[in-house]
Amino acid sequence: MALLFQSNPNQWDLRKYLQPGGRASWFVNRYLNYMKPGTVTLFWEAQGQEKYAIRGLYGWGIVEAEPAEDVNGKLRVPLTYIERWVSSHDAEYSVPDSEHIAAIPADEVLALRSWRDHLLARMPVGTNFIVSGEQMIELSKIVLKKYPSSAFEKATATAREGKRLKTEEFVAQRVMEVHYG
Repeated sequence: MALLFQSNPNQWDLRKYLQPGGRASWFVNRYLNYMKPGTVTLFWEAQGQEKYAIRGLYGWGIVEAEPAEDVNGKLRVPLTYIERWVSSHDAEYSVPDSEHIAAIPADEVLALRSWRDHLLARMPVGTNFIVSGEQMIELSKIVLKKYPSSAFEKATATAREGKRLKTEEFVAQRVMEVHYG
């Protein structure tokens, strides 16, 4: 099991902030009981008002602590970004623009058998979602094919064993921007 965090590019464009080894606190509103230290997280950019091609997955990370209220009373969960997946088109640019395509496009993910009925396909306005073990396995095959040096397959196997990931294991060895193409 993993979590998926979705960013609306009109409010907060994750493509500009997802930097390997970086930390962030994401707003959360559901599935709070699943947000434990060591949980795998995926990062998804919504379509927003930009071109459809930006919608999809851009990388993964790890939950650092359970959700807590910020000074404004909103729940946030601290995360560490482990990998940022970059399409060959985006590799030449440090700051993405509206022309950039998703590292793993939404159509490719939502075409997977286990993802067809995922809540993300039916309610693309949410901020956080659950990803099943089966969905992680199917997704890890795509990631491995596009990004052979990614540690996502190892993270998936660890999570499927019911173990929590330790950020320091991945940060020390694997924090990286992974390019395709």
